[in-house]
Amino acid sequence: MRKLVLLAFAAIPLFAQVTVAPPAKEKEKEARKPIVAAPAHAPGAITKFRIIATTGADDLRENSEIKAFVILKDGRRVESKTLNCRVSARSGQRVCDAFPAKSRRTVEWAVDPRAVIRPDDVHRFGLAFQTGRKGPLDSADNWDLHVLEVEYVTAADPARRDEAGTFPLLKTGGRGYVYRFKTSDSWESEPIQR
Repeated sequence: MRKLVLLAFAAIPLFAQVTVAPPAKEKEKEARKPIVAAPAHAPGAITKFRIIATTGADDLRENSEIKAFVILKDGRRVESKTLNCRVSARSGQRVCDAFPAKSRRTVEWAVDPRAVIRPDDVHRFGLAFQTGRKGPLDSADNWDLHVLEVEYVTAADPARRDEAGTFPLLKTGGRGYVYRFKTSDSWESEPIQR
């Protein structure tokens, strides 16, 4: 509970905020409230995608962003948050990590349980790219994706006696490159065959 108090000194009004502790009974009520759990994934639904990207000769620069998406058989598109960005523990600032040329990086997309993506519903997998610049004089970034491997993790389905597991979804590339991303670009796979 908060009260706003008007203080007057020499006819100049000042405002101060005073916080009053709630009575002990209110504290007890708060302590007894049930803890609401985060929504659980539906049995058999995809909980996570693991994306392994091998960069070709042209690196992914710092501050460029990658997102993943799936297109489902019903036409819906479900997109991840930015996969290579994080909040720096040192500065508290958002940092998007670079993928050096000829490097292999693994990123994970934790699927929101409300999306309910089932393995058989995935029609295409894709990546979206947005160039980043360190300074105003930097040119736009390009990124050569040489090899792309994607796995998915499912929630257990006791009704079908299926355990949680990790399964391959897609592997492409190796000769030349899968795709050369430019400025603001996206790529999607051919239809996933099951």
